[in-house]
Amino acid sequence: MRRLAVFASGQGTNFDAIADACSDGRLDACVSLMVCDKPGAPVVAKARERGIETFVFSPKDYGSKADYEREIVSMMEARGVELVCLAGYMRIVGDVLLNAYRGRIINIHPSLLPAFRGARAVEQALEYGMKVYGLTIHYVDEQLDGSTVEHSMLAAKIQRLHIFFSLLIPDMNHEERQLLDEAMIRTYAKKGITHDNDTLRDPKHPERYREMPILGDLYAVLKESSSTLRLANILNRLVSGSAKTFNQQTNVSLDNKYIVLDISELTGDLLTVGMFMALDFVWDKAKENRTEEKAIFIDEIWQLVGAGSN
Repeated sequence: MRRLAVFASGQGTNFDAIADACSDGRLDACVSLMVCDKPGAPVVAKARERGIETFVFSPKDYGSKADYEREIVSMMEARGVELVCLAGYMRIVGDVLLNAYRGRIINIHPSLLPAFRGARAVEQALEYGMKVYGLTIHYVDEQLDGSTVEHSMLAAKIQRLHIFFSLLIPDMNHEERQLLDEAMIRTYAKKGITHDNDTLRDPKHPERYREMPILGDLYAVLKESSSTLRLANILNRLVSGSAKTFNQQTNVSLDNKYIVLDISELTGDLLTVGMFMALDFVWDKAKENRTEEKAIFIDEIWQLVGAGSN
């Protein structure tokens, strides 16, 4: 069981969520220490009600950030803390804490990074008029609301795959989405691909990518656990059932300047999935080299948007 330290500065909503997940077994972890920089914050009382040890401090009582971070690190090391979760902690992590727990500090930031870094993320998004909003969970580095996640091509790919699977399995619950996320990471790892972008390259042929997994590879991983068996059974149609053509590598050269994507034979939910795949690919090609002119023709568009649409 992994020992956690949770840092918070306010109400403790995220702290409660983490502590609940630990207590009911969704996380194989326990909160060994709650750290707060505001003595009067409600999160302090919440932690004490749960019987979780707290370290509450006021930065003005210390000569520098390094001074209070050294005390925090000492307390965490004495309690065997392995992972730090910043859950609404309103201070920038300094070198002392970062160097002691590098690669083991996770932050919850209320925006889809790299947009809207810093403390006013929600306010800035509202001012900008964003129509789609979310949060980012990322490893902390020297950069404010750091860039580790945004540079991972695997993370970006998995986020797009989540859209694919949400269209295919619209009743998927939050726990299943998390399990699916873990299964996709494991599936890519079996091919030697991790969040390190260098692992995308084929060691024998560095000029090209490794062979990517197909749906059948993910299906095999999902079948390994009873918790994801429902997802595997739904995916089976695309692996060995009537829509098994989805379960194969691309068999055309995507460098061709003239590409036809024909989804006319798809019906029902597969038409929606096929439309997403086609438009996702077309959008990538449109952005690929913005110095080149490109033309996109969509035939029988009424079948995609509805005959009554204007």
